[in-house]
Amino acid sequence: EFNIPEDVFLILSIGELSIRKNQEVIIRALSNVKNSNVYYLLCGTGDRQSYLENLTKELGVNDRVIFAGYQTHDKVKQIAHSADLGALPSLIEGFGLAGIELMAASKPVIASGVHGIKDYVLNGITGIACSPHDVDGFAQAIETFISNKVLYQTCCQNAFNKAKEFDVDIVKKKMVENYEEVGGICDVDDVRDLGPSAMESDAGSRYERDKV
Repeated sequence: EFNIPEDVFLILSIGELSIRKNQEVIIRALSNVKNSNVYYLLCGTGDRQSYLENLTKELGVNDRVIFAGYQTHDKVKQIAHSADLGALPSLIEGFGLAGIELMAASKPVIASGVHGIKDYVLNGITGIACSPHDVDGFAQAIETFISNKVLYQTCCQNAFNKAKEFDVDIVKKKMVENYEEVGGICDVDDVRDLGPSAMESDAGSRYERDKV
């Protein structure tokens, strides 16, 4: 599917194509990676798409960068399991549940170490964090996961375990415990619906909402 060869190392980003999501840095990093068997798949649409498409042509990587467009939540989960590595290079990110979706599929994530992303992309544990504009750093992170199989497999398992911490039932329980610590009385059923669990992150619902 998407005309991607089966034996490639596939990087996946989920979300709108925008300046804030900063997919440009991964495209530039890809052009610096010596291994030509690395592909980059972007799920989502946005006002940055034409710019990014032209950039891939300028850098000579247009045959290895695939713009998949809008995908349903179920399809995103399927694609995440088929990928090898997640990418979340946002300039600004409140939390970034797309990263949790990727980790729930047992994928390490290369990400910008900003804001809420720092809560789950732990450098050398669940992924590799770089400065949002560090093209060379992201390129090195990609090459590290390709060459260091032990680190890659360890981060795969750690990523899955970390994602489970954000399961909605666990989050609700922690909210109740925190509330009771400050003298309140609360039951899990009193906590409002927080939406899908980490294993069903907002990737799909966000797509439905924003049509990205």
